Formats: sequence, C-alpha cells, structure tokens
Amino acid sequence: MSNINNPIIIVPYLVEQEIAELRSALGWKIDVEFWQDTGRIGSDLAYQYLWNKYKDRDVIILHADMLPLPEDTTNQWYDDLLAIVDKHPEAGVFGMKLLYPQKTEQNQYIIQHAGGRFESNGEAVHFGGGLNLLDGRANKELEIDQGQYDSLREVAWVTMGGVYIRSSSRDIVGNFDPSYYWTYYRDVDWCLTARSRGIKIYQTGVPLLHFEGKDNKRLMAQNKALQEKWGINRSIFMEKWNGKKEMETLDSEVTNA
Repeated sequence: MSNINNPIIIVPYLVEQEIAELRSALGWKIDVEFWQDTGRIGSDLAYQYLWNKYKDRDVIILHADMLPLPEDTTNQWYDDLLAIVDKHPEAGVFGMKLLYPQKTEQNQYIIQHAGGRFESNGEAVHFGGGLNLLDGRANKELEIDQGQYDSLREVAWVTMGGVYIRSSSRDIVGNFDPSYYWTYYRDVDWCLTARSRGIKIYQTGVPLLHFEGKDNKRLMAQNKALQEKWGINRSIFMEKWNGKKEMETLDSEVTNA
C-alpha cells in the first residue's frame, strides 16, 4: 500500500500574470489548484484555507514565485519528492531544497532554504538564505549549492513553501495558531507543534527555484502596518517556545534513506 494520499499541489497567488510560468511548467498531468488571494489574507491563511478544502488529501504547498529548475522539463522534482514521501511513512512533513534563481560567476546556485534551525538566542533562521534578490545584497555569508544538503535530513522546521504535508499530520496538528498576526512565524510554530506531537520533519534534496517573498513583501509595501506584525509574532513565538526542547536545532541525516 502506498504511503502517499492522493496529493494535490496548492498555489495561492496575488497577481494572475505571475503564475503563468509556473502553470505552464506544471502542465495538465499534475493535480494543482491555483487560488487568488483577493482578500489579501496573506500566504499562511491562504495555505490553511486550501488545505482545509482538501482535508483528506496530502498537499504540496508551492509559492507563486517558485519554479522547477530550467533543465527539469518533465517535473522530475515531483516524482522524486513523492518517491521519498512514499518510502518514509515515519515522517509527516517534507521540505524541498529551495535555490535562489541567481547564480554565482561559477554558474552555481545559491541556497535559499534547506531546512530551518535556531540561533543561540532562539532566532529561527534558514540553512542557507541571506540574499536580497531586489538589490543583490547579502546580509550573511551565502551558501553555494554543492550537494551538501542533498542527503535526507531530520530538521527542526521547514518553511511553508516547497513542502509536502500529509493529511494525517494536519489532522494531528490542526490549523495555524490564531494567536499570530497575518504571516511570519506561523510556519515555524506549526512545525514545532508537529514535533511536540511526535511528527518528524524531513528536509529533502529535491530542488526548486524560489524568487522569495514576492507576494508578502508586496503586501507589506502596500500596508505599512503589516511590517509591525513581524516583531509582534516574534514575541509571541519566543514566549511560547523559548527554552523548550523543540527549539533544539536538528540536522541529522536519515540513516534509512
């Protein structure tokens, strides 16, 4: 019996023309719903609306600003991801390796997200990240993709985009904590809640390109009040989780991969 449950890809978006390339790349053979966030509820609540629409199905959450690698013209990423999920029934959440579309002079991709971890002060950060695609500046040392995150690993959290979530895990965890405002930190909180209830979170080496944060950054630019929510959410998160074992950073290779 397969360990995957009729998965559907869900893609919230703001602007119709910005999903044209992803829609074309996914084609008609893969089951996907594109859903326009006309109410500007933000990405997290859009995911929640869509996964509740498909309560009995596993979901793959993609952002509107994600794409397969240019050479992946047959959506091999999809087949590879499903094969990993099917092989590992012990885990409920599977993140993908997200790469910035910008390459180095040596023609190598830069890693945007390969799982989440925590700094010593409790700050949630990516394995990877640090590049601002709008101005090309880096706020940390960038990690070049050299296959260092291609092994299947158990991690503390993954971002809610480029992620496979079993319906059984959503049944256990439920929706996002309503204590949070708008977006940011909800995905980390959800992952830690999942871990507290015995659900393993695996980070895969299956790659996707991610143009990162376009929709949420657009909403924040339109509504300055939303920028304040990040700091409020951080305070809520730290009060809830700081010092608990779920905030220990995990980065261990899955030995039966």
